[in-house]
Amino acid sequence: MKKTHPTTHALLAFLSLVCLLFSSSFSGFIPVTTVVNAPISGIEPVSNFPTITNFVHTLNLTSPETVVTGVYIPNTFAYGVVQQPAGSPGFVSAENDVLTQFGMAGSYGTTGLLAHNNLAGTSFSFVQPGQTIVAVQGDGTLEYYHVYAVEKYQALSPNSPYSNFRSLDVPGQDLSATELFMHVYAQPGNLVLQTCIANGDQQSWGRLFILAEPISEFVPQPVQIEPGC
Repeated sequence: MKKTHPTTHALLAFLSLVCLLFSSSFSGFIPVTTVVNAPISGIEPVSNFPTITNFVHTLNLTSPETVVTGVYIPNTFAYGVVQQPAGSPGFVSAENDVLTQFGMAGSYGTTGLLAHNNLAGTSFSFVQPGQTIVAVQGDGTLEYYHVYAVEKYQALSPNSPYSNFRSLDVPGQDLSATELFMHVYAQPGNLVLQTCIANGDQQSWGRLFILAEPISEFVPQPVQIEPGC
């Protein structure tokens, strides 16, 4: 299958960004990633953690190469990925151990993956800068990313995707939803994991973002699936 050249991805993302910046109708959108009144899902101890090959065997690889079907962090988690329904940028799967690809982020060249903080997102707190994330594309190709930052924000309107945000890492820094969206999701080629931060009884009090950039020395490799697997 023919790959799109990285320069083309960057150009398309840049043109989309220009259109966004000059559009008076755009309002940043940061999905609310928590399930109201849902129990907190416990994290099972890592035992018999699957190899990347075994994990890929469990995924549906009939999707286009631009669709992420799984995400793997060695000895941390291995989750399948579903897509948002058309016209539903706030949709986040309520299934445990499943992430949701954020379509709006893809429009700006970034792979955004969402999870509720009382389901799969619970394990995001274990991810630290320096770790490697492996994204399994729809055609079985593995793409590698380096986690370079973990950022946390308080949502000043916790249940609104249009909330303003206050940085928990940079004192005095407040961002609108548009500014935070551009900072996190208008980064062509990057991968972002997002979930909510709970505080007391408020499950959607804040937002957590795990920011990762492509590892250039890794050449994406397809995993060979043997017949019958």
